[in-house]
Amino acid sequence: MGTRLYPLTERTDLIERIAGVPQGTTKILEELKQKREVWGTDAWYDMMDDYPDAMRLYDFQLFGFGKLNTAQWDIAISIYGPDDVYNGGYTKDKSLVREMLNNVDSYWKATLGLINIEDLDGVGWN
Repeated sequence: MGTRLYPLTERTDLIERIAGVPQGTTKILEELKQKREVWGTDAWYDMMDDYPDAMRLYDFQLFGFGKLNTAQWDIAISIYGPDDVYNGGYTKDKSLVREMLNNVDSYWKATLGLINIEDLDGVGWN
């Protein structure tokens, strides 16, 4: 599966902007997740085809910005050292957050441009 990079914030508006979904999608997704408990996983995924924004947000919650690349690994190792970095971690250092996010895949750069990176609490990986 690999080690993936995620934004750290409690602000759903930032997560929705980064994921590229309309405001309010988090609430819809939470309601849909409750239905998963009743319907079961297979039926839930079938139903999610009717909610592409919620599915996009769900995917972002699962996969974040994707797997760490070499530049991001180097930053993580500089923080935790080569032995502990594989247990996951995070940074709230704004310059390191910016450096980590400057190295995300180009797919995410457009939506990252919609937020002030300083508004994030940090980034984490696991």
